[in-house]
Amino acid sequence: MTRKLIPVCLLLLISLIAKSQQVSPPATVHFPAPVMLPGGDSVLSRVEVEAAFIGGPDAWRAYLIKNLDVSVPVKKGAPAGIYHTIVRFMVSKNGTVSGVKTETNHGYGMEKEAVRIRKSGPKWQPATQDGKAVNAYRWQPVSFRVDGK
Repeated sequence: MTRKLIPVCLLLLISLIAKSQQVSPPATVHFPAPVMLPGGDSVLSRVEVEAAFIGGPDAWRAYLIKNLDVSVPVKKGAPAGIYHTIVRFMVSKNGTVSGVKTETNHGYGMEKEAVRIRKSGPKWQPATQDGKAVNAYRWQPVSFRVDGK
């Protein structure tokens, strides 16, 4: 059962990932107020050019295929369904990812896995405003599919 489930989950995940590179914050997410960092830098919620995974959507997809454990919700007993987790994080001017938090709470280890994958990943291309790299928040979906028995 589990061996059949993983390829199906992976195929759905890959199809959903293509859309995830250009996602805007969901309508139900509240934009955090701009935050001042030590040294006087701020973190923006909205920018002209969003932060992006270096290498684009194909590189993001390859990273997820290699590193995301799509079997987590199955192992934790999640009911059949499609679960979209939303992760918020900050991408600094130098591309470092920090402040990783989830905006959803489906349980069954999905949010924990989505946070893990984000924290363990490489640097990102920073967001830009007026042609300059800026610190900015980014929202990224990670989807899981659990098939029925």
